[in-house]
Amino acid sequence: MEWHLDKKIIDFGFDDEDTIVIDWNDGRRSAFDPYPYMKGAMEKLLDEDYLKLAYLTGYGRGIAWPGNLDFGVQLLYEASVTDQLRSRPCRHRGPHMRSEPEALIVRLKFAEDGKILVDWSDGTVREFDAWNHASDDDIEKFVDPTYLAQARVTPERDAIVWPDGERFDAKTLYERSAVVGFEPSAKHLARGALRLAHVPARFRSRPSVEPLPAGPRLSTRWTLWRS
Repeated sequence: MEWHLDKKIIDFGFDDEDTIVIDWNDGRRSAFDPYPYMKGAMEKLLDEDYLKLAYLTGYGRGIAWPGNLDFGVQLLYEASVTDQLRSRPCRHRGPHMRSEPEALIVRLKFAEDGKILVDWSDGTVREFDAWNHASDDDIEKFVDPTYLAQARVTPERDAIVWPDGERFDAKTLYERSAVVGFEPSAKHLARGALRLAHVPARFRSRPSVEPLPAGPRLSTRWTLWRS
């Protein structure tokens, strides 16, 4: 078997038959039929609404879904059929995967496995895998939960940053994450945060970090919020 370690996904979408259409970094466009692989845990992909929740993992290494389901580059490249005429459109994954200019970061929550849970002003809660999106030189930093938890939201609510200058902008956080829930109250929190951002720093106090109230919607592995 030939290994395709140099292959990365540039973008992907779905055609009318729910085939995954993939654009590759070598210029290839291919069509991958996920149906033969919808067995065991992957049976969840039979739900068309769930199938369309697909998102691109860091550096184009695969396609994933909420709940730790994914197809890696090796399978996707080997098992897909080349569309030499590029006749299949590579449509957007859906409105939930498009970065909305008005979508603002409201607050963050961290886990020990390099994942960041982000509340957005449009009411969605998205899980972002920082490990998968870190460069090879920086991935060791994101393995350290102490470093990960140093992230802060910019006053404009358009990025998260670390003291050493590392950052992920809102577009990356929004489009490369999985929708894991909804938090309607985030819309109101975002409006208040933006009003606060225009107040000079000497007149505003930084909110303290408080535990998120327990609820069935969120996993117990999430430990604290940062705004």
